[in-house]
Amino acid sequence: MPFDENEVEGLELELTVNQIPVRDFEKSSSVTKRVYAFKRGNANNAGAVDLSDAIWCLNYLFLGAAKPPCMDAADSNDDGRFDLSDPVHILNYLFQGAAAPPVPGPLNCGFDTTPDNPTQLGCVVPGGGC
Repeated sequence: MPFDENEVEGLELELTVNQIPVRDFEKSSSVTKRVYAFKRGNANNAGAVDLSDAIWCLNYLFLGAAKPPCMDAADSNDDGRFDLSDPVHILNYLFQGAAAPPVPGPLNCGFDTTPDNPTQLGCVVPGGGC
């Protein structure tokens, strides 16, 4: 039987990856992308927030290294963009006792609940440890 997209308009799906819910699709203008759960600050997608996450961010920003796999996770201060303030936030959290990265936080898997720059951020791969 052929697929008729008119029959599924408005259909909502609930997906899970490793028992973590995945928002089926997030629409940004005419682009549709999958959105995965992540840990805020886990920029290298290794599963835990540590010094290597800040180093990954700095290498990307200044040395042209690989882009963080989940840009929402790399946006550690959740200001809606990825810039130098994010690895600085990770370092302050780890070594200066600063506030933990915002929801979903560095320990829990979850989704971004705040508006972002849709062309810069997003999490299109499963978050490490999620």
